[in-house]
Amino acid sequence: MSTPALEAFLARLYTDAALRARFLADREASLAAAALGAEDEAALRTIDAVGLQMAASSLAAKRARLPRRSMLARLRLALGRDRSGG
Repeated sequence: MSTPALEAFLARLYTDAALRARFLADREASLAAAALGAEDEAALRTIDAVGLQMAASSLAAKRARLPRRSMLARLRLALGRDRSGG
């Protein structure tokens, strides 16, 4: 089950290198700090580290090619919710 809190945490994992490094070094501490539900925490415990890094790199490359957008527009794009058509 995907919750808004999980989606927001994932967006931060994909876009915040420092958070991603802390998460990969100590998932339990990161999850405790995120205050997510048990089901969301269980899903994040199994996330593939290599896949996470690859997805983050891909998003960073895409963001570098995009014209400057507002933070909200970039977050919507990262979450696949960009309805602006551009």
